[in-house]
Amino acid sequence: MQGYADLGITAARLADLRAAAEAARSLNYSPYSNFVVLAAVETSDGDIFGGSNVENVNYSLTKHAEELAVLAAILAGAGPGGAWVKTLYVTSASPCGSCRQFVAEFGRADTVVLIDRIDQETARSASLPGLNDSSIEAWTLGGLLPAAFASTDLDRARDEL
Repeated sequence: MQGYADLGITAARLADLRAAAEAARSLNYSPYSNFVVLAAVETSDGDIFGGSNVENVNYSLTKHAEELAVLAAILAGAGPGGAWVKTLYVTSASPCGSCRQFVAEFGRADTVVLIDRIDQETARSASLPGLNDSSIEAWTLGGLLPAAFASTDLDRARDEL
């Protein structure tokens, strides 16, 4: 873990990512867990897209905020192939393993992951308070998901057939 500035993220860019995540709050649907996660992704073109978790009574059908932010970017024309996720911002908790793998499909080992450790009362509130640098954890995707499963693993397996 490093400071976000150490990974090339400015305070202004962090504020933009946070604003996109906050704007996605109106899309949140979490009646079962009451656990709100907000996310935003920045593309290699500098565009930012927000997402919020959407639950289903069948938990396996729940969509995670990180996943929906990436899909919003794809639907707007980013990707879908190639490494175009430059930055991921997420509130409340570290991305789960599934989200790490999902983002890895569209990012690289040096994709910056910013985790804003806000509490759930704050996540559910009408607006997020001012940024608190001490609540922001900055990682690379490779640091959170070393040795990620990738298309090269499938290529190698096909070559062995």
